[in-house]
Amino acid sequence: MSFVEKAFTWFKSNNRKVEKISLLVGSLLSLVVGLVYNIFADINLNTSVGFVIYGLMTGIAGGALILWGLYMNLFDVTYKGLAIIAGGILLNILNIFMYPAYLQSEAFILKTVDVQTSVKPLFIVFIILSIISVVLSLAGFALQIYQRIIEFKDVKKLIVCGVSYASCLAIVVAIFIQFCATEVSVFKLHGVIEHSWVSFLFIPIPIAALVLAYLNRNEKVYFKANAITSGICCLVLLLSGLTKAMSVNTKYDDSSIDAIREKIQVELPETLDVISIKHKTYEIIYAKADENYSINNSAKKWQNTSDSKFDLYIPESVTQAIEDYDLFYFDYEIDDVPVVEDTHTINKLPTLSGKYKATYIAYNKETRGFIIVKDLEIEIKNATAA
Repeated sequence: MSFVEKAFTWFKSNNRKVEKISLLVGSLLSLVVGLVYNIFADINLNTSVGFVIYGLMTGIAGGALILWGLYMNLFDVTYKGLAIIAGGILLNILNIFMYPAYLQSEAFILKTVDVQTSVKPLFIVFIILSIISVVLSLAGFALQIYQRIIEFKDVKKLIVCGVSYASCLAIVVAIFIQFCATEVSVFKLHGVIEHSWVSFLFIPIPIAALVLAYLNRNEKVYFKANAITSGICCLVLLLSGLTKAMSVNTKYDDSSIDAIREKIQVELPETLDVISIKHKTYEIIYAKADENYSINNSAKKWQNTSDSKFDLYIPESVTQAIEDYDLFYFDYEIDDVPVVEDTHTINKLPTLSGKYKATYIAYNKETRGFIIVKDLEIEIKNATAA
């Protein structure tokens, strides 16, 4: 008997052991990583309550659900146990996104360089362990489905429930693709909205699950549970796909940048990928130049540091996002009429009292990304900014 045949024979006779060990190790790994993250994040990082709750509701809750489902399927594989395990795996997959999301968050950007340097490797380990946890859990889950097939032969129920589970997984896959298609370091989470149409590609899965559940409604295949699950998944994917259409204050063209080119004293690239978000009194523009672009700063109009006084006027989200940016520019105008160049100094606040409209630009050399604050309303009182 060859090695492959021996391995296959061993696997057939030890299928349930492998399945239980995979689920047990996967769930415990998820719980340990989740607990370490929450304790570490709460004590040493002082993360926002949102991240702590997210960790509790994904990694820890996911590991607990997998353990619960494993207990229910300890002797016989049941659909209820499979559903619970599938829910735990789904939460664990969502948990993987937490670590890169935190590393991109404003809370992390505000940390000191020493803290950032020590946290990043630790979070990379968390990500790797979380992925291993998901892989092991998926392997155990697949083996339980295989066991269900060979023991009970109820393929019809398996297909209906399997497509219903796939509806939940479709949401995670759609979000994952949207994140992969977005350069978050430049466009932040606003870029994910641009690719929200990806969710529409996965809507056929919950629709198929609904149809299969309805066609088999009289054959005890948990019609209500599958119909509710698939219906919710379909609604979530639909709303996710419509996010871009519902973001009425967000634009994806460079018209906002074209409007300021003649008002500023530095040149911006002719071709830019742009996302702009209109606020009540200002507009924030995220843009990226192509790979061959580099700033010509021979006239020294770009500054290597941003004046701390600007922080009083530019949005807080911008001040937190530009920690790792390299070049900065600030200019202003009165009543939409550019101030004559020899009457004021760029990269400084106005020295005369009054109301102004300003343009603030930050540039990152590594990502070739711009953050531009357009039509920023500032008011100088008693010429205190001089």
